[in-house]
Amino acid sequence: MRLLFVPLPFPTHYFPTAGLAWAARLAGHDVRVATGADVAPVVDASGVPVVEVNTRPELIADSSRNRKWLELEQRSPGEGLLGALVSGPIDNYARVAAAMADDLIALGRRWKPDLVVSDPLAYAGFLAADVLGVPAVRHLWGVDSTRHFRLPGSGFDPSVPSEEMPWSAIPWPDRLTGLFAEHGATPRDDLAVATVDPCPESLQYPGASGRLPVRYTPYNGAGVIPDWVLDEPARPRVALTWGLASTATLGDEFFGLPRIIEAIAPLDIEVVVAISPADRSRLGPMPPNVRAASVPLHALLPTCSAIVHHGGSGTLFTAACYGVPQLTLALMHEHKTAASRFARQGSGILLGEDETAPETIRTRLDELLTGDPTRKAAADLAAEIATQPSPPEVAETLTRLP
Repeated sequence: MRLLFVPLPFPTHYFPTAGLAWAARLAGHDVRVATGADVAPVVDASGVPVVEVNTRPELIADSSRNRKWLELEQRSPGEGLLGALVSGPIDNYARVAAAMADDLIALGRRWKPDLVVSDPLAYAGFLAADVLGVPAVRHLWGVDSTRHFRLPGSGFDPSVPSEEMPWSAIPWPDRLTGLFAEHGATPRDDLAVATVDPCPESLQYPGASGRLPVRYTPYNGAGVIPDWVLDEPARPRVALTWGLASTATLGDEFFGLPRIIEAIAPLDIEVVVAISPADRSRLGPMPPNVRAASVPLHALLPTCSAIVHHGGSGTLFTAACYGVPQLTLALMHEHKTAASRFARQGSGILLGEDETAPETIRTRLDELLTGDPTRKAAADLAAEIATQPSPPEVAETLTRLP
């Protein structure tokens, strides 16, 4: 069987699908990942075959536009947030789909996949599947924010009220309906025949169509693991990260690591800042109990007692797999939405916008390190994740889809 994976062209949207791609390959299936030239080396480093297609990466990484959307999100509740989503990210995803469509359809006609596994926001994946006449499967990256926000094609159930969302649905943007019409495809309320879901049921919004639960595979990119990661730390080790997406697509005013380091370094802890070499210079001088390292979170977190971060799904779920309590200073509305589910479950603390003073961050982190209920909730969540069906089991299920 031939499986074509189409992530949104950003590394953090590929990582959650790597486990299923590996499993399908090990089961003897032919796998390809279609993405842009900037993400292709990341996929290649994971050991999965990759094909380059046009993606216009500048649309994803335009920091000036992203800052405007973030500012609008933060000051515009209710219908103002709807306007921010429609004029910002949704329109951008439509632009990315338009950039990918021709190359992806041409690849499909030559390679002839039997199934397309698409990121919920990679609309070109669903478009190509429709044009090629093959099933499309949605692969979530965590908490299903696409259904929560009632995005086009996300398969939300209109009879189930969307928590905290004041609108019934975000309409299909003209740019996207025009793209589907141009290729003879049909916009639908649910673009997928099934949903591969790595989010455990205790955190997920109910009602996903054709839900196929899968055990989350912690993978945050290739990297050489330094020897010190394997040493038992003399003091509680705390991971600190601001995520690939946040550091790459937002300006310096949203780069929170220096002020967080200043806030938590006075505690009797060892702080490891997981950061790319390109961003290391943005940190400046650091206290003696703080070190910066370019190390994947899946290698670092097994020896950590807590993590402080921005709320990205890859970070949230990697920490959850290892039972690590989490302190989140969420940036975007999606980050807040996902992190709030962990806070409700008890394995993390989500700080509000008025709770980012250094003494508050320090106090809440100390609560994580000393609070038995939070540690138990984190351990319970890790145990729940471990009971999810394995990627090989789900890969076998995909082969039986109609």
